[in-house]
Parts: sequence; structure tokens; C-alpha cells
Amino acid sequence: MKFNSPDHSLFLLVLRGLSLSACSALVALVALESQTLAQDEEALSVHKAIASLKSVEVAGKPTITLPVVATVPVIRPQDPEQAAEQQGAAGKLAEILEARAKLQAMGRAAQAMAEKEKAAQAAEGGAVAAADVETTQPTQPIPAPQRPPVSPKFVRFHMWDGSIVGGEVQNDAISVRTEFGSLEVPIEEIKRFYPGLNSFPELTAKIDKLVENLGDKNFDVREKSNSELNAMGMRIRNELNRFEDGGSAERKKRIAEIKKNIDQELDSMQEEDLQGDPLNRPLIRGDRVDTPLFSIVGKIEQEEFVLNSKFGELTVKLADVRMADRAFNEVAQSVRKKCEVDGHAFFQKNTYSTRIRLNKGDKVSITADGVIQWTNWSTSSTPDGLANQGMYQNIQGGTLCARVGSTGKVIKIGSKGSFVVKKPGILYLAIAMQDSYANNSAYRWVGKYKARVEVKPVVAK
Repeated sequence: MKFNSPDHSLFLLVLRGLSLSACSALVALVALESQTLAQDEEALSVHKAIASLKSVEVAGKPTITLPVVATVPVIRPQDPEQAAEQQGAAGKLAEILEARAKLQAMGRAAQAMAEKEKAAQAAEGGAVAAADVETTQPTQPIPAPQRPPVSPKFVRFHMWDGSIVGGEVQNDAISVRTEFGSLEVPIEEIKRFYPGLNSFPELTAKIDKLVENLGDKNFDVREKSNSELNAMGMRIRNELNRFEDGGSAERKKRIAEIKKNIDQELDSMQEEDLQGDPLNRPLIRGDRVDTPLFSIVGKIEQEEFVLNSKFGELTVKLADVRMADRAFNEVAQSVRKKCEVDGHAFFQKNTYSTRIRLNKGDKVSITADGVIQWTNWSTSSTPDGLANQGMYQNIQGGTLCARVGSTGKVIKIGSKGSFVVKKPGILYLAIAMQDSYANNSAYRWVGKYKARVEVKPVVAK
């Protein structure tokens, strides 16, 4: 159906509900109007309603073509039969026009309702948008509680009895007397200092007496002195060198045994155990002061320090101090180092220490080359290892590996590898080797792996 106005659409909806006879009546009505004239206003309105239609296509019905009729006055026909037929068709058309009016009213109501719903949705959407804006508004972060700044003169004193005393030192500097003259070291420039044996006259006298008693005629006295000196351990390792050339044979023998025990203790300790704990170190005669640039060995002239602590003013005697340190921020530097790992350097024994102390977050990159001869097997390996010579922690034998700390996880390196440090410690290098090989003294390996280590420190944010 060809439409020229919305009314025609509504008209079509009604026509779809008519029977074929009703549609035919419309055609007959148009035909009659084209042949007769009548001065009937109702017939004229019916004529105008359908005059513009060209054809009607109704689903399930044949297409009905409507003739084009000019707009002319219509008069009531004189033939009674024609008049009855026309009246019947006009009734049908009146029903159609009434239905059209109802549909138009329903359409206007539906349109009004649609506009009302649209307005309501718009209002609701605005409210939701406003709510979204309100709920998604970024909140101001709650600042973390700020610690009060630490004074650059705050020093912690580690005492011989195991206690720790901290506070702001009233001294501006420490005076150190050396063989080259006296030096004034500002407190702000000190990392730590260790009083030497010269600052502990009582300890020095006790060591001298115990060593002397090693040669006593009384066996119990010798045994007691021997036990006490062994208990002092590595702290007196250097001091025992003063007594090697004197005294009885018994004393020399016992001193040699004590030094051997201390050396075995040192061998069993990893590098990090010595470097990580400043208290775990052999004592020397002079006082040592460490700064970021250098270390000074001499005699600290201050016999005591007065400090302001949270408990009030305290006085600390130098003779009671084992070590003192203070917080010191140093700018981490990149490290590059060349290392040679011997063919017998295994994680079970002879682990190679690079003496590089790593911090959490540091990135370590290692490249390596070289060849190690496996003399008992008439073969050789590169840092990438061998496929048929056993495994160590799921790593091929002969592979160059790394480890951070004495208990860290073994990390495969090979000819090239890198990793990020998860826990601080000393960097060790060694060759992966199964236990039955590494612990067999009859097996031999000749050669070295040459490793190049680069450490990029973590950047503080």
C-alpha cells in the first residue's frame, strides 16, 4: 500500500482485520461514486477519506486496486438496489473510520506515555549519574603517621653485657689519636666505631692471665683457662699471636690447639656471617672508626659519652662499649667484578665468595666462559654443564650457579643469567655437582670458569 500520511498507516491496520467481502465493498463504493452524484455530506466525507489511496495490500488477501476518483459533489442514487449496496459499503467504511479514530486516540495516549517514561528515565539517569560521580569521587589518601626525624647525632651503643643504649650524643665529634696526629671526626660522618683491646685494660689483663695459666703445673687450672679462651673464640684470634714464641711447651701446644679451633670456626662460617654482623669479628689492639670514605685506627680520646635518651641523660663509658653505630644513608653504586671459579668450587664445599654484598631488589647479571676438565671421566664442561653427569637440585652437573647468603636458593646461571635479589646477603658462585662426586676426594677437576658479575642496585622510590 502506498501511503502519503500517518492516517493511511492506521487505516491499513484496520483493513487487515476486515474480510475480503468488506474490502470488495470499498471498491464497489468507489465505483458507484464515480457513476452517481449525491448531495450527501456523509458520502462526501467518505469519498474524501479514500480518494487519495492508490491500492491496498493486506496480508493473506489479494491486492485490491482502488480507482482514482475526482473530488466532486455526491448525490444520493435513484436506483434502490444501488442505494442499498452503497449504504452497506458506507456502513463498513464508517466502522473503519471509527476504528481509525480510536487507534489515533490510542496512539496519542501511547505517545504521551512513552514521552512520560522517557522523561522519567532521563531524570533517573541524571540521578544515577550524579550518584556515580559522588561515589567515584577520588578520596584523599590518609597520610601514614610520620615518625619524628632521627637526629644525625643519634648513636646506638652495643654494650659488652648484651644491652643496647641509644640517644643523641652531646659531643660534636670524636677525637682519634693516631701515629700521624689527632683527627676530629664529626659524629654526623661516622658509620660505626669499635673500641680495641687497648680500651679494655681489664679484658687485656684477663687474656694475659689465662694464657699464662695454660702452662700452670695444676692440670685443672690449665683445663679451666683452656676452656675460657676457647669460649672467647674469634675475638681473641689476633691477640693469641703475641704468645706464640714464649712460655712452656705445654702452653705453646694449647695455644696452637685454641687457634686451630678458632680457624675451624672461621672456616665453617660464611662470609656474610662475618660481614653482616659487625659484632662478630676479631678484636684488634687499636680503636677503629669507620666513615663512608675511609677507616681510622688509633685511640679514641673520649673516655665516656653523655647522651640524651628517652630515659633522660645517660653516661656511657668507652670501656663498656663493644661497638657503636648510627643510621647512615649511603648512595648505592653499581658493581662490576671479574671472578674465577675453580673446578673444585662446589656448594657442598669450597664455595667461591665474590665478597659482594647484595641488597633486596638489586639486579644481578652474570656472564661466564671457560672450560673444566673432568679427569676421571675424560671429558670437559663449559658453564652450561653436562647432560650426562648427574644433577644437583635439578641442575645439570658442571653448571655454573649462584647463591645469595649461606641458606639461599641455588640459582642456575650457565654462560649467561640474571636474577633479582629477594633477600640480602653475600653473593656466592659454585659449580653444580651431585653429592657422590663432590664428596669423593678421588675425583679431580682441572680448570676454571671465568665469570663477570654486574650488580645494579635497587633505586629507592
